[in-house]
Amino acid sequence: MSQFDAQPPAFYGINDPPGTAPEGDPTKTPSAVIWFKAYAALMAMGHVAVFGLGVFMMIAPTFDSSKASDILPAAVMGGLYATAALLFGVPFVLSLVLRPKKWVHTLHMVLIAIGFLSCWCWPFSIPLIIAYSKPEVKGWFETG
Repeated sequence: MSQFDAQPPAFYGINDPPGTAPEGDPTKTPSAVIWFKAYAALMAMGHVAVFGLGVFMMIAPTFDSSKASDILPAAVMGGLYATAALLFGVPFVLSLVLRPKKWVHTLHMVLIAIGFLSCWCWPFSIPLIIAYSKPEVKGWFETG
């Protein structure tokens, strides 16, 4: 037996590229789902940061009473930032805890597509959308 015939260690799979299928074990989570969880956590943290920025924008002008005319526009912009962060952030947080179902796969696909709205997400979104389109990943969600 040569060194090339050896079996990989038990933890092998986390380092697989997104989309590789688990071999023979339908209960094993595909690597694409693991990569999606990392993507969703990163996006959720980004939305929490934008929410914090929105709240800060709403309250910061009230600290300086000399510019009363700046309070309303800053409060409106801060409110828009905070509202958008909540609307887009809540589905990312929920996607981290939902059990695998067919509709959860669709939700994940939509959340990956939301990443296409920002160019800094493209290096993450493009491989994930390709990996999530594979039958192995879809099948894992249907058996869950």
